[in-house]
Amino acid sequence: MSEIKIPFREDMQQAILEGRKTMTCRTKRYGSAGDFFIVGDARFMLTSVTKMNLGIVATQFYKDEGTSSPGEFINLWDEIHPRRNFTSLQTVWAHRFRHDYGYPCMDCKFETYDEKEWDEHEKQNPGHDFYA
Repeated sequence: MSEIKIPFREDMQQAILEGRKTMTCRTKRYGSAGDFFIVGDARFMLTSVTKMNLGIVATQFYKDEGTSSPGEFINLWDEIHPRRNFTSLQTVWAHRFRHDYGYPCMDCKFETYDEKEWDEHEKQNPGHDFYA
């Protein structure tokens, strides 16, 4: 599990933070399941990284990409890739992700991504439990 850097436009960062974007397709692979990246003050974990055709993304996963229609996804892709543009048979890496809450305590505001820190919190606060 490693921290990775995935660049996002500001509008897509906002879509991620609002939970409207849970997948990003890239021409190269940025990580593997379990790796994480930061957007704003939030941490997101890759849940899967697979190859797929861009046409499949546009027709079946456009909402996961944070767009409202296949046409909007295609226009966004063309904006980001002006020299190559959208080609439905192009193979891309689909990075699926979710917000990673780490070990949030159900009984207080404590939250950590480190298992040792959680163990120490649990020792100091017997009976506290984390969200699974």
